[in-house]
Amino acid sequence: MDNDNVTPKEYRIGDNVKIRTWESMVKEYGKTKSSIGEYIIRLPGKQLFTNPDFIETMRYLCDSIQIIEDISREIDGRDEYLLEGICWIFTKNMFQLEGLYKLSIKLP
Repeated sequence: MDNDNVTPKEYRIGDNVKIRTWESMVKEYGKTKSSIGEYIIRLPGKQLFTNPDFIETMRYLCDSIQIIEDISREIDGRDEYLLEGICWIFTKNMFQLEGLYKLSIKLP
C-alpha cells in the first residue's frame, strides 16, 4: 500500500501502527547501498544529526503491527517514534496509513 497524496495522521503513545512494506517504501523513496553493503531507504526530512533511514536489517518488521511507546519532537519539528521492544527510531513515513485500501474489481 502506498502513502501517496495522503495527509499523515497524528499518532499518540499507545497507538497501534502498521509498518509499511519494504516494497512500498522503495517505490516511494528508492533505496541505496550503504558502505557496509546493506540497503537503506532514505526517508524525507531535515535532520540535524540523524537521517530517518529504514535499513534492510529492519525489514523483518515490515507489515507488522507495533505499539508506540514514546514520541519525541525533534528540533526540526519532526516527530520520532519509539515502538515497544524495538531499538530503532521510526518516523510517520514508515507507518502504513489506516483505512486506505485499494479495491480490485473485475468487471465482466
